[in-house]
Order: sequence, then C-alpha cells, then structure tokens
Amino acid sequence: MFILGSILGVYIFSFLFILTFFKKLKTPKKQFYSIIISYPIVSTISAFGSADGGDPNYLSGFIDYGVGSIILIIIYLIYFKFENDMKNTSKEFEKSVTKIQKDLKEIEKSGEQIKNNLKDF
Repeated sequence: MFILGSILGVYIFSFLFILTFFKKLKTPKKQFYSIIISYPIVSTISAFGSADGGDPNYLSGFIDYGVGSIILIIIYLIYFKFENDMKNTSKEFEKSVTKIQKDLKEIEKSGEQIKNNLKDF
C-alpha cells in the first residue's frame, strides 16, 4: 500500500513543481525534472512523518519514495511512447487517406475518359 501512497505523493509534489517552476520546458523534460526534484523533498517529509517522536527514518522514506518515483518515471515513459506512436500512426493514416483520395480522383477521370470514348463509338 505504501507504493500507491508514494506514487501519489511524488506525483502531487512534481505537479506543483511543474505548475510553478517548469512551465516553459517541453513536456517530457518538465515531468522528469519535477520528479527528480520532488523525490528528496517527499522522502524527507515521509521520514519525519514516520518518526513517531523519535529520530527521522530517512532510509525507509528514501526507499519507499524511490520505488514510487521509479514507477512514476516508468509510467511517464510508457505514456510518452504511446503518445508518440499515436502521433506517428495518425500521420501515416492521413498520408494513406490522401493517397486513396488521389487514386479515386484518377479512377474517376479514367472512368469519364472511358465513357467519352464509348460515346464516340
């Protein structure tokens, strides 16, 4: 259960960094930079939160939120790969549609020429 909480914590803090500091960066960079910066902050907050009046447990916080950060980076990598593939697929689809439209126009022209030739007979 700690993994879901760590993913959510890193995501929320990284989203805040995106909104405040990384507005002008391009999309993949801003997500990755914000995760890298938010990881130590969220891990330290977790270490103090799990201290229960004693010393902060840094090792546990950094391990738990490190796993969450890595999972979040993997999720972003998969998302951006899928998004890029979809853009390429849509471009290829548009090219094939325009080619089909050109071919249909040529077929129409040749059909009209055949009709004209048959009328001449």
